[in-house]
Amino acid sequence: MRLHHTVLSELGTVTSSVITIQEMRKFWRPSPRLGRASGVLWIISGFLIYALMHLDGFSEKEEKPYYLLARPAEDHEEKIPLNLIPSEMPNLPLSYLRGPNNDDLYFPRKCGHYPSLWDIRFNNFYWQVLHGTQAIFYLYSAFYDNRKLTTHTPSLRILGMINKFDTSNFKVYCQIWFEGLKEPVVTKIRNYNYIWRYNYGNTADGILQPFLMRCHIPEHFYYLIPVSVSLTERPCAKASNNIRVTYNPPAGGKKNFAVCVKGIDFIYSDHSVRVVEWLELLALLGADKVYINILGAHPNYTKVLEYYEKKGFVETMKTSLPGDQPSAPSLIHLYHQVNFLNQYQNELIPLNDCFYRNIYRYKFVALIDIDEVLTPKGHDNWISLLNKLDSAALSEDGSKYASFYFRNIYFLDDMQKKNDYFEDIPEYMHILQHVHRSFNYTAPMDYVKGFHNTNLVLTLHNHLPFECLNWGGCLLYPINITDGHMQHYRSDCAPELTKVCYLYRANTVLDTTLLKYKKDLISNTTHALKQIGYFGSAQK
Repeated sequence: MRLHHTVLSELGTVTSSVITIQEMRKFWRPSPRLGRASGVLWIISGFLIYALMHLDGFSEKEEKPYYLLARPAEDHEEKIPLNLIPSEMPNLPLSYLRGPNNDDLYFPRKCGHYPSLWDIRFNNFYWQVLHGTQAIFYLYSAFYDNRKLTTHTPSLRILGMINKFDTSNFKVYCQIWFEGLKEPVVTKIRNYNYIWRYNYGNTADGILQPFLMRCHIPEHFYYLIPVSVSLTERPCAKASNNIRVTYNPPAGGKKNFAVCVKGIDFIYSDHSVRVVEWLELLALLGADKVYINILGAHPNYTKVLEYYEKKGFVETMKTSLPGDQPSAPSLIHLYHQVNFLNQYQNELIPLNDCFYRNIYRYKFVALIDIDEVLTPKGHDNWISLLNKLDSAALSEDGSKYASFYFRNIYFLDDMQKKNDYFEDIPEYMHILQHVHRSFNYTAPMDYVKGFHNTNLVLTLHNHLPFECLNWGGCLLYPINITDGHMQHYRSDCAPELTKVCYLYRANTVLDTTLLKYKKDLISNTTHALKQIGYFGSAQK
């Protein structure tokens, strides 16, 4: 029994190691003098050791105890990082950064009531709602417009969609909120600029229609910049919306070119390598920055865009569809395939939003897709081209033309398959490898794209302006195909041209206009792909 006691006392000093039968024999060996009792004692000792091991949580596979790395929460209250609100919900006024229950904002007023965060009716993340007696308004963004040609300068421009086409009998008011004023300044909506054509169709009641609405700012408030605006059906009614007013003049002068891209919804198709080449080409052509709206994106798209955002060349903005349209990215693409007119109407709000965000920062805005390139001929870049077309285009006073537009020419995938690829160009350079195009251009005003003058344009379609600020209407400059065209890289013609696409495929020609950028474009694209991680670990 003395030996058994020795075993237990020595085992008691072992707290973090595994004890095996072999190690037990180091502590105690059965005595021949005890005979059969020795064996029984050995079995009992083994059982006690086994029990002690399991009571202490030992295991032959565990050499160290587990430690909790995460610190338990001290309470159950979620801490909301209010500084994230502007990026997650860009149309919310910055006043809400003070907190949703700031009493200084919500004291009683004679007219109007500053909406609390919980008064606002949100829709699909990025829209706010006025559910009126005449129509439902889905509000997206608002802008302070004091451009020289603006009627009743300055004005507020509000982008949104309304579930009715006819706005002639609407009575809706703007409660304009200024920093430091206790009451809103109330004015009636003066204009409903329709961002569509009635003859395009899809105008029945219940279908959301895109509008740019205008409220004027009374003269004795010209010296103030609004911080937000609420729409109501009665001048002093409590509002269910509060849209931040954007006014972002740069510290210096205007830059030359911004590019705006409609809401991409490629969540399953991965063309991200092509996007890298496209962005690098835009930089060589003269784009100062590219603004991309996102409905949904493949993870590789996201990775690419994050890389260029860090470089300052790209800015992304998440968007959604208003009303009872799908909000799940996987459904949006299918929905737009079936309801293509709804798609065209939906696209116009983010595109005009992008234009208005940049009216003070850039001289021209181009609305193009990621498979389109505005290509100058006989010129190294867009600046050189516009200086040739109109010497005033990039001057401080600006051009008299609202838009300079390029005709559309197809570079279809199967046009290149009939011909050899370049051995000295990497196969992942889609644009540089595809140098065979249709001989025939699409009709002179069909599928055109161009540069839009931020001094003059009021509303934009995908292709050309709808309305301009000057009384004479929108003066357009058609760029001759000898000076440039819009190269369109697709697998097939636009759906509307399916029946006549053979006319574009039948006769093709070699077009090496963009090969003059080959050296720099290959180098820049390859470097970017390495940094992003397409060739393994990033090389810096």
